[in-house]
Amino acid sequence: MRGELHPQHSLPPRVVFVAAEQGVLVGLIAGHLTRRFGCDGELEWLDVIPERRRTGIAGALLRTLARWFQAHGAKRICVDVDPRNTPARAFYRKHSAEDLNPHWLVWPDITALVRFTTADRILACLKGIATGDAVGKQTETLSQEEVLQWFPSGIHGFEGPPGSVIPRYVGNAKHEWRIGETTDDTERTIAVARAIITDRNVSHVSIGRELLRCKKCVHPGLKSLWEFHEAADPTRIATSHDGCGAAIRVAPVGIFYTSHRFDDLLTGAREAAMSTHGGSHAIAAAAATAAAVSAAIDEPSPRQVLEVAEYAAAESERRWPGPTAPAFAKAVHAVHDYLERLPALRPADIAASCLPNQPMTIVPLALGLATVMQSAQEAILIAANIGADSDSVASIAGGILGAMYPTTVNPDWYGVVETINDHDLVAIANELAPLRH
Repeated sequence: MRGELHPQHSLPPRVVFVAAEQGVLVGLIAGHLTRRFGCDGELEWLDVIPERRRTGIAGALLRTLARWFQAHGAKRICVDVDPRNTPARAFYRKHSAEDLNPHWLVWPDITALVRFTTADRILACLKGIATGDAVGKQTETLSQEEVLQWFPSGIHGFEGPPGSVIPRYVGNAKHEWRIGETTDDTERTIAVARAIITDRNVSHVSIGRELLRCKKCVHPGLKSLWEFHEAADPTRIATSHDGCGAAIRVAPVGIFYTSHRFDDLLTGAREAAMSTHGGSHAIAAAAATAAAVSAAIDEPSPRQVLEVAEYAAAESERRWPGPTAPAFAKAVHAVHDYLERLPALRPADIAASCLPNQPMTIVPLALGLATVMQSAQEAILIAANIGADSDSVASIAGGILGAMYPTTVNPDWYGVVETINDHDLVAIANELAPLRH
């Protein structure tokens, strides 16, 4: 891990996972990316203390490393095993490894060991949304310069004791936001989920009824929500507002419909949007997000997720045009291409070119991060360190990447979120999963 040893043909990304029981180390596994034997990765070391062998620890460690390889796009994995080490060779063969030569075994596709269920991906999507929302809230509305003023070392997770007031919100007249607290982004996502669970359908009236129960961020400064709550009418259909408020709550629509039910996804996204957002760009953003979530659960490549999102945005703008020429799908494509060309994803560079402070950059940036990165945790941190509408970007990107790479949602962050908010996302995911069709 210190980079003092470099196995032949190894590449820099490497990792060590440990197994511990009551603070005592009982096993470890190490691996890295490689070009050896035309493979993508190499299992460098696996060991479990003798008295804890044959208890499932080695298998759990192997699956954990396999998920790390999966998150790094590595499938073909090799391991060097002494021909005389019969127990080790039997263990690897039991877990689908094949003989490569007298010393080496290989997994043609190690990700077969860690196939996630649809329910796993749905839960990870919801966890990614909530953790992204809470981590991103710490820097919402701040400029790049202000992010560094408040957090000189940047955001690395929750910056302070969970449950305490975020320093910049101490004395805030509207609300003293706490570290680990989620915003209206998560509250309204859960509202849409509840409406779908109740109706087994996507209806703007039922969604409107659930949205009226939401309390966060209802003030005159946020016109889309304020007008809806002032009207107090669940049947209301908005005729304006092009912000991202619909896109941030639409994930349950993507969970409910599989990606091949394209017309239902588009209509469902509009149904989830129309209570508060009637602008063409807002509906296109919702359609693109719902389609991306749905595709992510169906396990396509990142490129396919992007293409589905772009197509959904373009088709939404065609069906429900606004007063200006269609532009949202092009914005999604442009932001993705910009991010893909960057030699490294640095918050300052991203903020300089596509600061998420208006409708044509917020959701496109979230979709861009979700399709060029392979970790919900890392995308959330990038968004939080950019600032502006950081919680929306982190929430959307975190949800999509959570669905694609479930193990990349930080479990410690989610533990904080659940403790502070008591959302019980596990129960919501368990009710949504059987409804997906």
